[in-house]
Formats: sequence, structure tokens, C-alpha cells
Amino acid sequence: MATEQESGIIGKPHPHDHANGALENNERNIAVRGKNEGLDFQQQYDLLPWIRVPSLEEKGALKKRGIIFLPAGTQSLDQMTSEDPGYFKSNTPKYLIVRPLLMEYVLPAPIWVGLNPEQPAIPCSFNKSQKEQLGIIQDLSWNLQQEFPDARAVILPAVALALIDRAYFEQTGQPLFKNFYARALDQVSGLSAAHVGRDDHPDARLNVHEWATGLGFANIAAALTIVFIQKQGAGDQTISSDLL
Repeated sequence: MATEQESGIIGKPHPHDHANGALENNERNIAVRGKNEGLDFQQQYDLLPWIRVPSLEEKGALKKRGIIFLPAGTQSLDQMTSEDPGYFKSNTPKYLIVRPLLMEYVLPAPIWVGLNPEQPAIPCSFNKSQKEQLGIIQDLSWNLQQEFPDARAVILPAVALALIDRAYFEQTGQPLFKNFYARALDQVSGLSAAHVGRDDHPDARLNVHEWATGLGFANIAAALTIVFIQKQGAGDQTISSDLL
């Protein structure tokens, strides 16, 4: 398994490490701590309008750690599957048509998302519930902020994951999410959350589906997706201190 350093995120020890009897294995630390810390699921949504374009310096510093930035625009999954049905698994439109909130959701504004295309999944996040995966993301986000105060590791909506996968494919001809599914922010029902990815075979197409929020699965992980936030919005609006 990769450590935080191998994932490209290097930061100071989490303040709870000493209180909890820090383990030498960073991933074991991440897996057991912080499950009720950081932003909850609604606050992850609330953060989306505040995402800004990273500076050239920020991009350059993270590029040295394998992190690239990809665009996600304001298309819905409905638009994506209609315009390019061959990009998706054949049953994806049928799955989406009876889930209109998931199918029609659009990001509040275009965003840029950073991740490592060589290792988009956080290795220790497989076989974890959505809440546990959020806790892992929050701990990595805390570490990241020690060096980049405006950076956040987040769980993204399904459409954003699909958009960055397509952007990467358009740039490289290679799929971004392959042989695993990235857990998404969208709550499809009271008991399920969406995920986006591909099955483990060479011709697999991108698929959007769901899995129980309270259960893990062997090929569902949290993707290490990174964004930068602005602390001030238009006019006199300022970002809530709860989101900082």
C-alpha cells in the first residue's frame, strides 16, 4: 500500500496522532482516525462554488508529485451520455434515466481538479464505507493544507468524476478511472451513493452506478481529487468559516 508521501501528499503530523498513539504506518492512521472531523457531505457540496483555478506556482509544485489538473465543465450526465453514448457502458443511460437528480445535476461553475493519473485511487480506501472514505479524504486534506492553505482534498459529484475522466481521455487516449470505481458524493437514495469507473478488462467503458453507503467493496475507492478554494467571493460575500 502507498503511504501519504507516495500519494504525493506530504504534510505535518495530524494533531490527533499523538493522542491516539500514532502508528508508524500512515495508512493505518488514516483508516482509523478523524471519522467525524472536517466537512460533512453537505459541506462538500457547499464548497463547490468556491473552487478557484490553481496558480501556476501551485500547479508546478504539485506536478512534481505527479498531480495534474483537469477541467470539469457544467455538463450533466444526461448531456454527456446523449452526446457521446459510446464513451459509457451500454447500461449507464438506462440506470440514469430513473435517477433524474443524478442524471441532471450540473456543477455550479466549471472547476479544475488535480489528481495523480498513475494512482487516482487512495489505496487504503478500498473496502470502506462512504463515511470512512470521507474521513480518509479529510485527513489527507488536512496534511495538504499545511503546505497549500487553499488546497482541499474532496469527494466530488459523479458528473465531475465523469468529466475529468473524459478530459484525461481526450488529452492522452487513456482512461483515468480504470479497474476500479471512484466513490462519488451523490446520495442516490437514503442507503446508496453513486460511483464512477470501469470494470477490469481492456475494453471497459465508463460506468456510473451505485453501492450502499454503509458498505465497502473490493473495487470501490475514494479518488484523491484536489481543488483550490477562494476565501472571498463576489461583492461582500465571504466563504463560511465552516468550510475553511
